[in-house]
Amino acid sequence: WVMSGGVDAEAFLSIRFAFAAAALLLFCRGPVADPVALLKAGVGCGLALAGSYLCLVHGLPATGGTTAGVLVSGFGIWATGIDALVRRRRPGRRTVAAIVVAGTGLLLLCGSGAGLAAVLAASVLLAVHLLLLAAAAPHVDALHLIALQSVVVALVCAGPGMAAGTSGMDTTDWLLAAAL
Repeated sequence: WVMSGGVDAEAFLSIRFAFAAAALLLFCRGPVADPVALLKAGVGCGLALAGSYLCLVHGLPATGGTTAGVLVSGFGIWATGIDALVRRRRPGRRTVAAIVVAGTGLLLLCGSGAGLAAVLAASVLLAVHLLLLAAAAPHVDALHLIALQSVVVALVCAGPGMAAGTSGMDTTDWLLAAAL
C-alpha cells in the first residue's frame, strides 16, 4: 500500500524501524550482561533483516503481493535446510522432501525474473535472520537485541532512503510507520 502511494520504500522502512528502536529503547533497563555478544547478534540480525526487507521491496512490484507472500512464507523451510548445512549434519528425509517439494512448487508457481529472485532472496535472508535470533537468544536479552537490530535496519535503510527523501510521505504514512 505504501509503495503504490509513491512513498520511497527505503525511507519508509528507515522511519518505521527508527520508531521501533526508539520505542524499544524506552523499555531497555539494566546493564547489558555481554555487550560484545549483544553487538555481534544485533548487527548480524539487523543486517539479515534489513537485507530481507530491501530484497522484498524491490521484488514485490514485479511479483505481486500474493506470490511474494507465498515465497516469503517459505522461510521456515529454508531455515531448516540452512541449519542442516551450517551444522554439517544430514537433514532427515522429510526435511529434504519438504525443501524439494516447496522449492519446486514455488518455482512452478512463480516463473522467473528479477522480482522472483529478489523475493526468494528475501525469504532466504529471513531464514538466516531466524537462525541468528535462535543462536543469540540464550546469550543476550531479547529486548536489547530487538532494539539494536531495529537501529541497524533503520541505519541500513537510511542511506537509500535519504537519497530519495521522505517528501512523498504524508501524515497517514508517518502514522503507519509509527504503528508498525
